[in-house]
Amino acid sequence: MVLESDADEQLLIYIPFRETVKISSISIKSPSDGSGPATVKVFKNVPAGAMDFDDAENSTPTQELEWSEEELEGAAVNVKLVSFQDTSSLTLFVENNVGDVDETVIQRLIINGQKVQGTNMNDLKAC
Repeated sequence: MVLESDADEQLLIYIPFRETVKISSISIKSPSDGSGPATVKVFKNVPAGAMDFDDAENSTPTQELEWSEEELEGAAVNVKLVSFQDTSSLTLFVENNVGDVDETVIQRLIINGQKVQGTNMNDLKAC
């Protein structure tokens, strides 16, 4: 599946997780024709449908990430671990792309991390 913008270079992508996760990095693979994302604002735990393009442009993201043409070959771009410890969803706002083209294309998007292990009350012993 390929993600592709239709009117301009901007994309708004909502990704819910089944369990709470810790995110460590994000990888993006795009064509080498300048249509890959350059600036991506990452928002943590925004409810589904609660953010539109105007909100994404005017809100402060959890972190803003930058990609170069070379990194769009699938290299992992690290996030601030402390900011993404208890993540239940991500909203990615692709603000622009690396070239001077009217659309943004993402061939592969990988969110790297691990699920957060809950505390098993049976493992706790009284002192």
